[in-house]
Formats: sequence, C-alpha cells, structure tokens
Amino acid sequence: MTKDEGPKTDDGHSSFVVRLGSDKTKLHEEKLEMETKIFQAPAIHCGHCTMTIEREVKELAGVATVKADQNTQMVTVSWQAPATWDQIKGLLTEIGYPPAN
Repeated sequence: MTKDEGPKTDDGHSSFVVRLGSDKTKLHEEKLEMETKIFQAPAIHCGHCTMTIEREVKELAGVATVKADQNTQMVTVSWQAPATWDQIKGLLTEIGYPPAN
C-alpha cells in the first residue's frame, strides 16, 4: 500500500490517494481528504490537560494528529474518515474540554 499526498483542494484540505496492490495489479484506488480544525478549549489549564486531550483524541479512528497548547488554550486536530468533527467535538465535551464556539 502506498499513500501519495496530492495538491490542496480549494477549501484547504489535503488530498491523499491510497493505492492497494503492486504496480502490476492495482486493486483499489481511493481518494481520502484530510481535514484540520484549530479551535480554543478554554478549560485547558495545565500540561496534564493538554496530554489528556492529545491522548484521548488520538485514539479515535481516523485522527492523524492532535496538538494542544496550554498557554494559548488552542488545539489543532487533523483527521480523515471515519472520524468526523461531530465525533471529535463530542469526545472533547465528554472529557471536559469542549471547544469554544
């Protein structure tokens, strides 16, 4: 399996093409879009908060990266299917770090 990053789409998402199989026997080709959201989580107060957010959100299938900053209370999450923003937001709310609106 190979993964090639393609050009950015008009809305800023990265395009990925996943090829399964060898060059001689291409079995399946699927385009996956990576989404990224940057938001404030006002409940962040310390390094433990950021570690909790990063650990919990990374466990969701499809989440590629999570970075939380205790000084700015900002969180950056990048994901692709099967993860969704509603799923990520729900988990953050469940663990006590809901995104600011």
